[in-house]
Amino acid sequence: MENQIAYIKMKNKQPTVSEQMQDELEPIVHPHPTEYDESDDLEMVKDIQRVTTLSTRILNSSVPKPT
Repeated sequence: MENQIAYIKMKNKQPTVSEQMQDELEPIVHPHPTEYDESDDLEMVKDIQRVTTLSTRILNSSVPKPT
């Protein structure tokens, strides 16, 4: 109950000048729940590919070649 009262008070208070300026600099955008940004996934795939390629090169270079 106390948390709810504190939340209501915070919600109804006027933002300070500092808070207003911060909001103008970095607005908090809440995307729609059905929207999905794939850029993070693409970066993760690129990182996995880099690690896989590097690992393969290391493994191939350390394996003795048959004579």
